[in-house]
Amino acid sequence: MKVIKRYPNRLLYDSEVSSFVTSETLRAYVRDDVEFRIVDSHTGCDMTVPALGQVFLDDIGRYGNRRSVQETLRGFIALGGEFNMEILKKTILASIGVFEITRAKAEEIVDTLIKQGEVVKSKRAEAILELLDKAEQSGKELKHRVTSDIESAIEKMKVVKKKDLDELNRKVDDLAEQVRKMIEKMQ
Repeated sequence: MKVIKRYPNRLLYDSEVSSFVTSETLRAYVRDDVEFRIVDSHTGCDMTVPALGQVFLDDIGRYGNRRSVQETLRGFIALGGEFNMEILKKTILASIGVFEITRAKAEEIVDTLIKQGEVVKSKRAEAILELLDKAEQSGKELKHRVTSDIESAIEKMKVVKKKDLDELNRKVDDLAEQVRKMIEKMQ
């Protein structure tokens, strides 16, 4: 396991590779499933959770609607500890459905949760099916939301829809035909 030291100035240093560690490096370690611990350089106390929490806060702080982020964080804090983590875990599992999940990927995720003690080994098959179901449902919900948002944006922009344009073309063609018939009668 990689050990990263955190200094009083909040700088992180990886002595294994003799370089400072940035938030982006931590994100890459997490994405690449690199095992690491962050410890205080003086006391040796584990600082992994606060450091990862800061990376998480930095990420959501970049989200455009700061008021929404603030309200969400206040809600989580108000709910408190264990209940908070359960909601967060379920939300993350449900949000994974934004991406298509293969059975192999679902098994990998559940096996990781088993190793971390988040899922009981005897519930593995059930957890995999639940994850696949949630992924499918989340995908459907995302598609519906995106479609709805696009339709709403088009409506606000007052852009002509293809079906409206086709209807207008049909009416113009009908009028042109009526005018042609009237001209023929007049001749």
